Amino acid sequence: METDPQAICAQLNALAADASLLAPGNLAGREEALGLVEWAEALVRLRKWEDLAALRRRAGSLRRQLAQVDRALFDQVRAGIRSGALRGEALRARLDPFTRYRRGERGQVHAGYDALDRLVEGVLRLGRPPTAQRALDREMIQLELTPARAVLELVDSVPLGPGDLFLDLGSGLGQVTILVHLLTGARARGIEREPAYCQFARERAAELRLKGVEFLNLDARAADYGEANVAFMFAPFTGSILREVLDRLERETRARRLVVCSYGPSTATVAAQPWLRPLGPTAAHPYALATFASGESLDADS
Repeated sequence: METDPQAICAQLNALAADASLLAPGNLAGREEALGLVEWAEALVRLRKWEDLAALRRRAGSLRRQLAQVDRALFDQVRAGIRSGALRGEALRARLDPFTRYRRGERGQVHAGYDALDRLVEGVLRLGRPPTAQRALDREMIQLELTPARAVLELVDSVPLGPGDLFLDLGSGLGQVTILVHLLTGARARGIEREPAYCQFARERAAELRLKGVEFLNLDARAADYGEANVAFMFAPFTGSILREVLDRLERETRARRLVVCSYGPSTATVAAQPWLRPLGPTAAHPYALATFASGESLDADS
């Protein structure tokens, strides 16, 4: 990136004059612009350009201006969810413009994040996650957020409605659980071992006035899977823990329909389960969403 202070100041001035950045839907453009703002502020600090007060002021002013547009967008979407106006297709219509994923594009590789994740982060106030209280066991994976477009593909691929129960195993900050409920109307339950994350997710759901969402502070090996229709995991654990959870899923849902959705490195282990069969094309990349069904599910769908 540019390191000449005069050139940086010219770029900041150009951004400040760019009216397109004030359009609420141009979240990606504002993210890119804020990257330059952060770069300018970092250079001022590191190089101690104390004589460049104008550059510092310009960067700070632009940051505040862009952040104000973002806050207004987040507040508007959050208010729509709280009122009940943004549910199902109405919410989907608000989300779709912020991502390159399109309905029906199954098997996409969802590596990295896009503007939709920034929108979800802002609406759900995920920017400052709590500090974990419990140490991870050796086979557990640290917190990482599922790209929101992978959740869109999930709800496009798996029929879900008010009569279903969706489980998110290792639900973290709760965004997958909340999004699935909002987009489908299904009851949604997050299972999360870390108490700080579980409480954080409960607060997010309460702020949005969601009745069909709950978060249980449990180890996935001790959870009750008896009512679940669909289970999702983004590699929350590996090895023997993953195998034990999959064994419990098989035992507790043997007599009825179960769809298992996997995203991330755990997919290879899920795909190897003899009691599961792929629904649709087999995922060729660990960061493509993969869906599987138990034998009972296949019989029910045939």
